[in-house]
Amino acid sequence: MARVLLIRPIYDRETSMTHGWAQSVVQMAAKWQHDLVQLTTDAHRGNVQRALSSRNNPPDYVIMYGHGEDEHFSGQDGGAVLDLANVGLLEGTIVCAVACWTATMLGREAVRSGSRAYFGYTAQLWLAVNAPEAPFNRITRRATAAISKVLLNPQRFSCRYALASALEIYGLTHRDYLAKARGKPPHPNAVQIAARLARNQVNLRLLGNDEETL
Repeated sequence: MARVLLIRPIYDRETSMTHGWAQSVVQMAAKWQHDLVQLTTDAHRGNVQRALSSRNNPPDYVIMYGHGEDEHFSGQDGGAVLDLANVGLLEGTIVCAVACWTATMLGREAVRSGSRAYFGYTAQLWLAVNAPEAPFNRITRRATAAISKVLLNPQRFSCRYALASALEIYGLTHRDYLAKARGKPPHPNAVQIAARLARNQVNLRLLGNDEETL
């Protein structure tokens, strides 16, 4: 059984969407009997730091859904809860950030500071904010959930396999939408959807040791 810390703030359109996506992690943790701690509207810096530094129940897996920049991940109301000043609290954990940009400076510093592995995006994570149930969002939700689905599985698959599972979803659906763009009649938004899926695929990174498991 792994100890999981789920950080999923909710305060604007984007985080309302990703907060809902994170429910899949709650369901997986319950299914496979992992110990789950959640921070949502209480996802403030102090609470995050306390959860990460707990001596009795330190997390093995930290998954974050929300907004990110190259140097920080944002908690409730947009305040930085993890940045270069406190990233050392991720030592010994596997991290997955479903957020923009954090696999640049923040992710690299997390690994240098002792995080076993770090999944994240090196640029903008594309979402269709004005259409939460659009096919593009469902695909991106599946791809991001695939990482947790692999890692939380009791068979203890590796981070490398988790990354491959997410990239496969992006890749297969990208090719599917390219085919739809050439169809008769062509799908009206297929080219744009394919392009954004390709960007998410290219920008998803795994830093650290790809053989790590929970």
